Order: sequence, then C-alpha cells, then structure tokens
Amino acid sequence: MGTGQSVGCSEAGPCTIVATAVTYYGTGGVYAARARSRGRARRARAVVVGRRTFTLAAGARAAVTFPLNRAGRSGLRRFGRLRLVVTTTVTQGSTTPVVARRVFTIRVPGAPRRHARR
Repeated sequence: MGTGQSVGCSEAGPCTIVATAVTYYGTGGVYAARARSRGRARRARAVVVGRRTFTLAAGARAAVTFPLNRAGRSGLRRFGRLRLVVTTTVTQGSTTPVVARRVFTIRVPGAPRRHARR
C-alpha cells in the first residue's frame, strides 16, 4: 500500500523509518449521533491496519509503503473503503525523530462509487 510520501536520509548516517497506519471505528452512523445527543459520546476505537519498519542508507530516498494486515484487509472488504491516518517517523542516530502524518482514503479496486445526494 503506497502512501504517496517519500522520505530521505541525510549524509550523516543511516535512518530508521517506521510507518504505522491506523483507522478509527465507531465514530459515525445514526447510533453514534443518537448517543451523542443523549450525552453519551462514544469514543473511537483505533485499529492498526498496517505497519512497516525499514532502514535507509545515508543519502538515500525511498517511498513509504506498507502491507495491510488481516484487520485492514477485512475492514476494506467489509466497508469498501478505509480512511487511514499514516504516521511516519524518521530517526537518525540520537537526533530528535521527525514525525509526519497523512490522512487519506483507500478503496477496493473496481468497487462502484456511491452517488452524491442531491
């Protein structure tokens, strides 16, 4: 699964990259809206749907990709699409880690799109 992110490592030494994809279940729908209106807000449940750790050589660049785990594949099959929050952390030696977040939606290939309401 590609994220569209590209990471690079400076000439100072090798970097460790950790990409974690999370989706949140239980935040939408009629039942959640009713619960919120009655003062019982539901908390979203975070589910990790993919993770990858890899190392880059000094001065190298790479695209951030990760495979979907079983929870990700079953959620995608069940809902037809998943909204993911991908957190990428780049650590080089003892320096402060650099963290980047990206939010995007993945869809089942070939699945029909819902029409917008008029």
